[in-house]
Parts: sequence; structure tokens; C-alpha cells
Amino acid sequence: MKNQIDKLKVSHTKLSEVFYLHEISQKTKLIEILLIVGSLIVAFKTPEALYSKYIGLKDTAVTMIFIFFALFSITYYILVQKELNESSKRIINIASFFVAVSFSAIPSSILAISMVKSISSFSMALLSYFLVVFVYLGFFSTVIWAALRVK
Repeated sequence: MKNQIDKLKVSHTKLSEVFYLHEISQKTKLIEILLIVGSLIVAFKTPEALYSKYIGLKDTAVTMIFIFFALFSITYYILVQKELNESSKRIINIASFFVAVSFSAIPSSILAISMVKSISSFSMALLSYFLVVFVYLGFFSTVIWAALRVK
């Protein structure tokens, strides 16, 4: 039994190796895909999709998150095209973290709002909202950051 449990364990380093993109062209293609997907999500959001009985997001809040994501993505895209040295790698990894978090915040918050719409208790809606946001934000951010970082 212990052997099976040990086989199922996945450490952070193994997880980041699974999602790591080795080539710069793959990283830039991922940025392009994320920009397209983020644009579509923000473009097709409706006020009804951002509002539940107790918790609501403003259209401007999601748009501002997308603007930050676009700025971080453009910065990352430019930096990753440059010659890589130790100081630029550190800056690129910081930019990749902000790209991952800002992109993940958009679908995570919209998904959380849509999931808590049917909850009738304020405290349960608030707790469920933050739980869903942090779980999805953490997962999406980890996967995207692992793919975009440079070694």
C-alpha cells in the first residue's frame, strides 16, 4: 500500500517539469493563446454572469484585471525574445508569475460567481466564492507559471 501511495505522490518539481515548455517559440505561442482566450472571456462576459445574489463583480474590475494581464503578457513576450542571462531570467520569471496570476484571476472569478449563484446563505456564498477562486486560481496559476518560466 505504501508503495502505491509513493507512486501517486507528485512533488512540485515533478509537476513543474510536466508543464515546462522548453522552447521560446512554445512560450510565445502560449502567450498568444492566453491573450486570445482572455480577450474572448472579457469580450463575452455579461453583467448577469458577474452577479449573484450576494457577490457581484463590476465589469470594470474584470476589464482592469485583463488590462494588467495584457501589460504583463506584452512585457513577458518582449523579454523572452531577448538574450537570456541570469538577471533577465529572474525578471522573466517574475513577469511569468504575474502573467499566470492575472490570467487565472479572470476565469476563476467568473467561474466562482457562476457557481455560487444558487447559494442562498450569504456566509456560504462568500466562503464558497473564495474557496473556488483560490483553488482554481492556484491550479491555473501553477500550470501557466510552470509552462512560462525559464531555467
